[in-house]
Amino acid sequence: MHRAGAPRRILLVEDSDDAREMLQVALERQGHTVLAAAGGRDGIELAASQAPVLVLTVLLVRGLALLPPLLAPAPAGSLTIEVTGEQWWWRLRYLPPGGAAVDLANELHLAVGEPVEFRLASRASC
Repeated sequence: MHRAGAPRRILLVEDSDDAREMLQVALERQGHTVLAAAGGRDGIELAASQAPVLVLTVLLVRGLALLPPLLAPAPAGSLTIEVTGEQWWWRLRYLPPGGAAVDLANELHLAVGEPVEFRLASRASC
């Protein structure tokens, strides 16, 4: 059921001209945008013309599904990298477990498949 204030873009595929026109008018009166096609082939062409929206939606959903493992805390004993945004550059301090800290500017080096804890900060300019 349509909720007020939530218009949709609808792809309507119907072989019958009368039925398609009746449905299109009814949906447009409810505030929806209707893309009408006279059959399957026309419907596929219309859907393909809307592909960028569909592709971006799929990528967004897939990306959101990948977030929880990325946001999980790194296991104890993992490399920690402090990243500080300076006015014109990035300061990176590598804090390996049980080792000496290493400072770099604007270079990020990561081992493939190894968990890392990032600590992010910014420094106010003077």
